[in-house]
Amino acid sequence: MAAISAEISRIATLFGEDEERLGELSIDMLPEDGCLSDHGVGENSVCAFTRFGIECPRDIIDEVRRAGRAPPKAAQSK
Repeated sequence: MAAISAEISRIATLFGEDEERLGELSIDMLPEDGCLSDHGVGENSVCAFTRFGIECPRDIIDEVRRAGRAPPKAAQSK
């Protein structure tokens, strides 16, 4: 069983990406890509990534930005 390394909010902050946009970009990622759904109470769930899975959204973000289909990086909070 894979262990969760970071939830999507942490990855979005790490990459300077909007959390909602990162969620859209990672929607096609599979558990084999290191993207897991962390189920909470009721119907709530959070997208989370394994240690390996952190590299996959980074690659997707870089590819989308190179293609000119992405907004600029989100402002870093201080």
